Amino acid sequence: EAWTATITSSMDVAKAMGRGEIVLSAGRSSEKAHMEKFNLPQESYIMMGDYLEFALLEAKKYGFKKIHLCAQWAKMLKIAMATPQTHVRHGAINLKKAVEFLKGLGVTDWGLAQEFNTAMEIFNFIISPSHSPIHLFTNVCVAAKKYAENIASEIPVISHLVSYEGDIIESSE
Repeated sequence: EAWTATITSSMDVAKAMGRGEIVLSAGRSSEKAHMEKFNLPQESYIMMGDYLEFALLEAKKYGFKKIHLCAQWAKMLKIAMATPQTHVRHGAINLKKAVEFLKGLGVTDWGLAQEFNTAMEIFNFIISPSHSPIHLFTNVCVAAKKYAENIASEIPVISHLVSYEGDIIESSE
């Protein structure tokens, strides 16, 4: 309840300050990466944590005109896979399904045949020098964007994948 109340309060502030564009971030590193690259006003930034669906539905209620969605790999992958609440307790990632999902996004040339124990292992496999992750990261961002826009209805969403070093490494557009 505290998280959802904070999201709503943050949207109250953004709306009161006349912001039409907001940034929903899964965590502080993602928020910081967006701030450094885009430098929107402070009140545009809303920490959604794991409450993706709630935050998107609230943004719809408030009538925001544009949403930036920022997350690191594991959260972005969950969002792309249509997980409404990304906390591990409610939305634990099934790594076999994640691999199948990635194959469905066009990953066939390097075959994700090996077993993975974490989403981080998948990420590290993808970014290894023998693979070309850019199209895959773009496809994951686009899938996350589509899922988020489905929830937020008519509000355009731009999803931003943030590296574990704290930089935006890919976006849906």
